[in-house]
Amino acid sequence: MRYVGKALRTLEGEIMALHRTSGRLSARSHRRRPLKMHAGLVVAALRHTETRIDVDPTSLSELAAMVMTIGERATAGRIGALLDTTHFPEGLTPARDWDFLRLPAAAVLIAAVAVCASLLHLPKDSNTYVIGGSAVVVLTLLYGRRVRQFLDLLGVLGGP
Repeated sequence: MRYVGKALRTLEGEIMALHRTSGRLSARSHRRRPLKMHAGLVVAALRHTETRIDVDPTSLSELAAMVMTIGERATAGRIGALLDTTHFPEGLTPARDWDFLRLPAAAVLIAAVAVCASLLHLPKDSNTYVIGGSAVVVLTLLYGRRVRQFLDLLGVLGGP
């Protein structure tokens, strides 16, 4: 069941990013808001079904069917109809996408580490290593397995 949970977290991230990564919308499209809302509802429905697995084991087959439907429709380009409304229980609130806050949070935390490192009066060459190592830790905490995508930022911090 732990593997199912991890796989669903990965899928949730992909669903929440579909409006950005599908290549179907411009950056300022008026269609983004409804697509983000639908993605949030789909993620909330997946989470709702996942929570029922421990109570009703047949929910696992329902969850698998939902994932298959999402995959088929995403492949067909139907990112605004990943699931039918019958999958959304009454009172379901859309999940929020907090991914847009991670990069600014990483920048602020890394800058704070850089300031703290300079205040510690460490030996001249060690500041770069302390800041770089701390940046790897901060990015790993914020991004988990996706940290490899953002390690290019360290080249900027390290200088020429």
